[in-house]
Amino acid sequence: MHPAELLDSNSRPDAPRRNPSFVSPSAYACERPEYYNEGVGMDFAKLRREDWMVLGGGVVLIIGLLAFAWYSVFGATLAATSSPYAIWGILALIVTIAIVADYALALFSPQTEIPSTKYGRDLTRLGACALLLLLLFIKFISHVGSLGWGFFVDIILAGVVTAGAWLIVQRAATGAITPSSPGSGPVE
Repeated sequence: MHPAELLDSNSRPDAPRRNPSFVSPSAYACERPEYYNEGVGMDFAKLRREDWMVLGGGVVLIIGLLAFAWYSVFGATLAATSSPYAIWGILALIVTIAIVADYALALFSPQTEIPSTKYGRDLTRLGACALLLLLLFIKFISHVGSLGWGFFVDIILAGVVTAGAWLIVQRAATGAITPSSPGSGPVE
């Protein structure tokens, strides 16, 4: 049955009389247009190396800052967002979330307008990566002893995210705009 027939119950003689302005929610669930799921899928093969560096490295860094053993003392492990000097780890976590969210929006929803500096989103994101490295460096020099394996992994991941942001700035500066470049359209 076509949805238009469901909306007009007065056209069927056996249908009960209803208010013509009432539309049942189930009337829309009968048929979906062919284009309903168009554009929803995404081809991750079109993402470039630097896209994976920022997005993938950033997501793993978020997990690392929350869960990896930054300090290891007498068998007990503490993450970067734990004491001592937890504020630096928490600020680094917030900056990392902002970097990943900003680049995900730029890549997958380029029509979304986000306030930026006069230098553009890519260079602003690179500045946020520099801030991330600074915050992690401050946390490191605040308490140098008893470093665990998570410290080394988190520092490497922060370097990967920053290198990816640098490569994105270089790609934009050389004019190598590709379908996966932010601002050139959604990745399909």
